[in-house]
Amino acid sequence: MKNGYVERGRELAMCYRGQAVFRLTPILSELWQFIGFLRDLYERDGYTGPFNVILNMVNTHYSELSDLGAGWQEPFELGRLPGEQFACELPNLQLRIDNLSLATPTDEVDEKVRGLAMLIDNAYGFWESRAFNSARSENPGALNPRYV
Repeated sequence: MKNGYVERGRELAMCYRGQAVFRLTPILSELWQFIGFLRDLYERDGYTGPFNVILNMVNTHYSELSDLGAGWQEPFELGRLPGEQFACELPNLQLRIDNLSLATPTDEVDEKVRGLAMLIDNAYGFWESRAFNSARSENPGALNPRYV
């Protein structure tokens, strides 16, 4: 392995009632899986240096997030206040997790992915990550297994 470059393309956006919607929990669960794959690959090939992971979300302008953790209201559900929308104002999102390595403890990887989840929700005008079950739900702070 000369440079350690690995790419994975995946489309986790959909259109619902004419609105672009990105599936948040599947995005994060696949990101965790991809990081695990990279660690296994680099260990097998003897690569011990640091690596970065970049998540690109394209055409996010006016899109919303769906497939949230338990206890969070999904877009387009009944009971949502008129005009209440958590849409992204940015045309695209590019988020990074830097300086991972084979030596990075699993807890630190989890913390970095949760931080990235927070940045995604921040871009959508929300102050905390809705990918994980809310405090009002059973098993708060866990990924919703319905989407994993």
